[in-house]
Amino acid sequence: MNILSHKIYRLLIKKLRRKLKRQQQAKERDEKIRLEELQRQNDPLYQAWIIQKEKIRLQKEVEEEEENKKARKLREQREQMELQQQQELTKERVEKQK
Repeated sequence: MNILSHKIYRLLIKKLRRKLKRQQQAKERDEKIRLEELQRQNDPLYQAWIIQKEKIRLQKEVEEEEENKKARKLREQREQMELQQQQELTKERVEKQK
């Protein structure tokens, strides 16, 4: 075995060791995150917070829907008024032409 091939071999082994070490660290990190999430899910305060957050979200949805209904109603009223005005103008023009 010559020196060059031994050097390449050492570099490849070093690269492989680093890769394996990173993989192991990632597995440990993921397991730690999973355990923390399980602990959080079992925590009554966390569960209460999640429920409160969902209630707030639902309340906002209801409020937004009400605002949209009001805006839609106002828009329809405005369109009706504009249509009536146009009809009145048309009526006046027809009467003037007679």
